[in-house]
Amino acid sequence: LYCIRHGQAQHNMNYLKYGSQTFYDSKFIDTRLTPDGINQSINLSKSWEDINKIDLVITSPLFRALQTTMNIFKNRLADVEIICLECVREFPNTKQTCNKRSNKSELKRIFPYINFYNLKSEHDNIWNPNNEENIDQLNLRINQFNNFLSTRKEKNICLIGHGSFIGHYKDNKISLLDNGDKELLHCYPYKINI
Repeated sequence: LYCIRHGQAQHNMNYLKYGSQTFYDSKFIDTRLTPDGINQSINLSKSWEDINKIDLVITSPLFRALQTTMNIFKNRLADVEIICLECVREFPNTKQTCNKRSNKSELKRIFPYINFYNLKSEHDNIWNPNNEENIDQLNLRINQFNNFLSTRKEKNICLIGHGSFIGHYKDNKISLLDNGDKELLHCYPYKINI
């Protein structure tokens, strides 16, 4: 399993200026990639030596992950399946407006090469402005992801998602800049043997 954090997004750039309050700013819902984030994902598509080994791509339904997915795999659309899963969304998947997903019909229209059949609702019924997701809930989502992986026959899988989800999945640690931690790199393939 290759785990890739999406390219730099608007809320990542805004964090450097305004701090973590930007994650709750109602002007930034389901944030998009910045020009740097677009370039990061395009550059990875050109430089990643193992890209042609990938048999299956799993992506978060958040816009920045979908953009990253398409930029990386735009030349592989004919021979690799791309599946979107709710369970691999950012942590917390509630309260923070940057983590509220767009409507399913909009995503299907903008990203026609991605399979959205696992998104059960048109609107984001998971996001909640009043309750913050906890670690136990994140662990349940990780179990859902592992259960999904266990049903697949592919050997080389790529997950395109988010720093907190991937960090907890691979290291059992969520690294936050607010804590003085070094976050996972954007658009870098972390390899995990599962």
